[in-house]
Amino acid sequence: MSARYDGLAEWYDEFNAEGAAGNAPELAELLGPGDGLCLDLGCGTGQYLDAIRATGRIVVGLDRSADQLRLARRRDPAPLFQGDGHALPFRDGAFGTVAALWVSTDIPDFAALTKEAARVLRPGGLLLFYGVHPCFNGPHIEKREDGAVTIIPCR
Repeated sequence: MSARYDGLAEWYDEFNAEGAAGNAPELAELLGPGDGLCLDLGCGTGQYLDAIRATGRIVVGLDRSADQLRLARRRDPAPLFQGDGHALPFRDGAFGTVAALWVSTDIPDFAALTKEAARVLRPGGLLLFYGVHPCFNGPHIEKREDGAVTIIPCR
């Protein structure tokens, strides 16, 4: 089974660029200063890797889509892994921080993903979920000149 965004990486990267740039300062504020390893769970094309690194953390990215990771590797030198967020290829407690950004609408089992995120998070670590509300934000909305928002159906 292919990943949802395979074949769409260039479109996604361009379409989401403005939103990612706008979200990066809030992401950094929510994370706060830190150190140690941070898993960007569902890193896509790597649009948030630099913002996470700027908080002082060592960022590691994981995405299911090889196509998305191809662009992420062009963008950033972070270690990047292809894998399934429902079965993370990391040991228990490997990360001090896990950031799950914009993934809840793209996975079949959000509960399983959060369980895996908790498994790879060290005790007392930080799990940051930055989610979506389709009326206000996310890569699946299109802002119109009149101020309205068009929601683009997921594939």
